[in-house]
Amino acid sequence: MPTNQESRPPGAGLLSRRGLERAAAVLLILYVLTVAVSVSQRVSSNADAVISMMEQGSGAADPASLTPADARTTPVLNASSYTASQAASLIAAVILVALAAVSYRVFRGYDRTLALLGAFMFLGAAFLSCFAGVVGLTLAREYSLLIPAQAVPEAVDYGSIQALEPLRALAGKTSFTFAGLGLLAFGGLIAWSGALPRWIGGLGIVVGAIMFYIWIDAIPVLHRIGGGAYLLWLALLAGWLMFRGTGGAVAAADNADNTENGER
Repeated sequence: MPTNQESRPPGAGLLSRRGLERAAAVLLILYVLTVAVSVSQRVSSNADAVISMMEQGSGAADPASLTPADARTTPVLNASSYTASQAASLIAAVILVALAAVSYRVFRGYDRTLALLGAFMFLGAAFLSCFAGVVGLTLAREYSLLIPAQAVPEAVDYGSIQALEPLRALAGKTSFTFAGLGLLAFGGLIAWSGALPRWIGGLGIVVGAIMFYIWIDAIPVLHRIGGGAYLLWLALLAGWLMFRGTGGAVAAADNADNTENGER
């Protein structure tokens, strides 16, 4: 009578190639969703408008100087949405750590160096995103006190805002850059090895390059395009891994080994 291991179909199981590919697909989907939640909640919070006015030296940075006219035109920050955005960013960072490890396992047979480089870039992006999220949560209370109708001037620590906000922004931009480098590595791996259709790899290289425009403040639209394309490419990768998987010599060799082991 065959054992459970012997009766299992070739390629089955969580640690098989197909199991790892599907695990990577699930992590990709979860990551894309949490990042989308983080971005949507940040937009809803109106944080960018409030921070921009503070940087320009508007009266919004000092509730004590607000006139009735200022109060009607000053952006209001939604503290709960801002907090939700930073929390979602932290969750996405944790998912990205797991995704880096599983992605390396999936692609290392095609090019170990590029797979390792891509995994390290994703780990760097996760670490910096986690740091930015922690700083953001620290700032959430201070930003909530900037609401004109509720502001208590002496309760707001403007020093911490001025010190931590640039740090949070820098960590966020650097994290995005590391993610772009990860796309260049995995996109190059796919385009070079044919682990997936080469056009997917080429598209990943283009998207990864566009993501570097985050450092050019004069053309913010390219940052938005790069961020959206980043999530779309990851979603495309997730769908392909879930339903088609990788191909080529490595997968064929793995299936041959599994078949041979099953016949023994």
